[in-house]
Amino acid sequence: MFGNGIKSLAYEIYHELNNHVPEYIFLPVGNGTMLLGLYYGFEEIGRLPKFIAIQSENCSPLYDAFKKKRKPSKVSYTIADSIRVEKPMRLKEMLMAITRSNGEVLTVDDEEIIEAQHQVGRKGIYIEPTAAASVAGALKYFKKGKPDNYRVIIPITGAGINTSSNKD
Repeated sequence: MFGNGIKSLAYEIYHELNNHVPEYIFLPVGNGTMLLGLYYGFEEIGRLPKFIAIQSENCSPLYDAFKKKRKPSKVSYTIADSIRVEKPMRLKEMLMAITRSNGEVLTVDDEEIIEAQHQVGRKGIYIEPTAAASVAGALKYFKKGKPDNYRVIIPITGAGINTSSNKD
């Protein structure tokens, strides 16, 4: 199961941080596989980070449910196509993971995603838009700054290399 593979990522993060749990993990959320895998991994470790789930403003069912919006947001195109999931099957589980971790759900727009992609690119790392959504979410969350002693993890979920061929 892919979720168990992601659960092992929690242990890897824990060991890389010298057996510490990060204060925050920002991650893109569509179907919730990464969120739930990390949640169950850190639950086994015995301490949860705050999970900050990032969705596109153009497709945000988890955000709508977390904020208890009665009318779901209209779904439209987003460049972060990997998280464009209109009806995630594990919505209740995702809400549980966010709530139990004292986490949050944020949305970002395509312009914020592109800007985050450019900021990371200027550091020599080319990431795809869904991965950049997490960076954009962290930038939004910590707009006024972050305490120096906080450990923040932003998994880069995909490289920005386009493997499709364009024939001119």
